[in-house]
Amino acid sequence: MDGIQLDDQEKKIGELYPSTLENHIYFVIQIRSVPDSQVYVFVDDTNLFIQRKYVIGQKEQMGSYNNKRKSYELNEFRIDHGMLLTTLLHGRKQGNKPVIVGSRPPDEETLWRFIKEQEYEVFTFDRNARNKEKA
Repeated sequence: MDGIQLDDQEKKIGELYPSTLENHIYFVIQIRSVPDSQVYVFVDDTNLFIQRKYVIGQKEQMGSYNNKRKSYELNEFRIDHGMLLTTLLHGRKQGNKPVIVGSRPPDEETLWRFIKEQEYEVFTFDRNARNKEKA
């Protein structure tokens, strides 16, 4: 993947996304514009959910330390799927509904209902008898 390092956008994040909160960490992704291109979005939410807490925790040296993984684990990190979709589209047309795949969430989980409202096509799968992801 090619690209350039962006300047510090911290002072502009509030202008880009007025609903941002001061006690949250935000990442800004710059996407190269391609005229008349369609975007197809596929999200593996299980990997995104699991890995994000270790990657961000380690990068920021925040959260609790996981001795087994020898890494920081930032469980408080949340992903705004609506903002993720808006950022990825970058004004381009969707080729189809975005697809998000993951394990079946608990019945009280509101995130997946929110994601459906963002017009994602949602596919969930039951975990195995050990409560682990199916391959």
